[in-house]
Amino acid sequence: MRNVLWAFLLAIAQGLFAQECRMAAVNVLSSETHQPIPFQSERLHASLGKAPLAITNLEKINGNRILILVDVSGTMSNKPLPEMLDSILQQAPPDSSFAYGFFSDEVLLSEGFSDADQLRKALRQIPGLEVKGRSRLYDALDRALKLFQGPNPGDSILLISDGQENSSKISSGAIKREMLESGVRLFGVIMPTVGSDAALPSRGTLPEEAYADLPDFRLLSELAEKSGGAIYPLTRWRGSVLQSIQKFWMEAVGGGYLMTINVPQEPVKPGAFTLRLDRSGDKGLRNGYVTYQQKLVSCSRQGRALH
Repeated sequence: MRNVLWAFLLAIAQGLFAQECRMAAVNVLSSETHQPIPFQSERLHASLGKAPLAITNLEKINGNRILILVDVSGTMSNKPLPEMLDSILQQAPPDSSFAYGFFSDEVLLSEGFSDADQLRKALRQIPGLEVKGRSRLYDALDRALKLFQGPNPGDSILLISDGQENSSKISSGAIKREMLESGVRLFGVIMPTVGSDAALPSRGTLPEEAYADLPDFRLLSELAEKSGGAIYPLTRWRGSVLQSIQKFWMEAVGGGYLMTINVPQEPVKPGAFTLRLDRSGDKGLRNGYVTYQQKLVSCSRQGRALH
């Protein structure tokens, strides 16, 4: 009888303590400036359902794969694309590799990832792109995700677009499932087309609120939030915006932290994992929010090469 009891208790203990190492890319950004803000790791609290999880490690992401995806459809004709691309290409996140793509009626992607110098050289050799046609935004995201071929935590897509979709073969539901299953973070510098300057939000209105009724913008915002990325919405173009976009590019798209946790060895249901930022007692975190990958990946991916 005693042996049976010990076997029963051992089985329970194994079920309770059998855990698996999982990782997710995280960052803390300002809801006002969309820039990363400093925080202490103790401010992050992870949970699986109602059960708290211990964060075993938090380290800066040093090098990831980044794909720059640029909208050149007709609605982008009055947008400052050359200035924005020049601003982004002036600096590049160190130790990262890069790919690029353009889309309108067609989708054009680079063959793979290369270093920053090769990226600049390739983009300068591309003849002047004509900004015209319809937008295959979802098809472009679909093709971009396939270029990663087994993403690592921290891999990112930077989308430069007005967020409009009107010509893709793939549906919004399909690209949503694919994006969130991929493990790639979606970042966006989004310049919504709202008809005229008169329709732009008044000073003090958050862009997210002003464009909340645009379905494509809402979908991109949801994909960014649930993939661990972020949206930088532009309403008015000013020269000073370039510096802010450069910081967003270098420290958000090309940065963040790799968080390691141990979870029970059982399937993690979508939405069951949550990460909370404790803002109490820290004025610097008053407008902060945590962005994180809701799909956890195995720690075995960490050693995979970036190139």
